[in-house]
Amino acid sequence: MFILEPSSSKFQKLRQLLKKAQPNLGFGGIQYFLNHAFPAGSVHHADSVGCWKGEFSDEFNKFTRDVDDRKLNANQYASLHYSGDWGGQRKPWMSGCLESSDSVTHEATLQKKLLGIWIDAFHSVSAPSDMSDLLHTDCPAEFDDF
Repeated sequence: MFILEPSSSKFQKLRQLLKKAQPNLGFGGIQYFLNHAFPAGSVHHADSVGCWKGEFSDEFNKFTRDVDDRKLNANQYASLHYSGDWGGQRKPWMSGCLESSDSVTHEATLQKKLLGIWIDAFHSVSAPSDMSDLLHTDCPAEFDDF
């Protein structure tokens, strides 16, 4: 989940780039956009915001569909990746967030736990005052107690 935070100047560049970005046809989502904004190594282009110079270890970017409940309870994951369900509205911020899904899990108890982790992290984000209206989701459980 939110493991890196861009500097204010990089965030402003990302905002400008996102405003002019063409919709990605097909799969890719935010990762496609971020790979473009932060190319690997020393590759630069006109839209580069920075470059990606490192790798994360296995505890980072764990796909939620592959999460082991025991490891989750033991805090053995540093970040989670809610991936999949490209054609549905099942990500934690979407209207179908409570449905069984590939982007979270098909196991009900673990799904609720993973959704709660995402929502707690989302609510910990503070945005500039002129953008605070963007901090909401379409998930009907956004304000539930997990």
